[in-house]
Amino acid sequence: MVDNYYLWMMTDNDTKRSDNLSELNNKELEKNVSTLGEKIDQVDEILSMLSSPEFEEKYNKLDAASKAQIDLFKTYTINSLFWVYLKTKGRNAASHPVKNELGRVKTHLDRAKQLKDRVTAPRLNQGVAKRFIRSGLWEPKDQTVQQNGKNHEVFGKRKRE
Repeated sequence: MVDNYYLWMMTDNDTKRSDNLSELNNKELEKNVSTLGEKIDQVDEILSMLSSPEFEEKYNKLDAASKAQIDLFKTYTINSLFWVYLKTKGRNAASHPVKNELGRVKTHLDRAKQLKDRVTAPRLNQGVAKRFIRSGLWEPKDQTVQQNGKNHEVFGKRKRE
């Protein structure tokens, strides 16, 4: 569910942006307004899903890490919507405290992802690795054995503890 949110956030780059609204022609403006309407509908669907009783049941059964990730997702969504609201009102959202809050929540989202990845990352079984290396090592011994009247070199056995 959180991954869908990130996909939604990334797809806003698919429309051509222009810093100056006077440069937009009618077709571009219509396309941008249409895209904005679609994105608002998607946000509405996601937020209504997050406030449904079915979601609350599933949420209560989750572990603490998953709950934290969902709570961070909700916080980021609300702050993002407020940032968009400020932009649509013509305010300077970059200097508003919500920008700092978005950065703070994003930092926590990244940290939560790192912790989740650490749990699922493959780990080295040190005992097995030690046994594997130890079995591959051997110590040569300088011994010669006489057999059938000829001298033969005998190499040492593998080192075992």
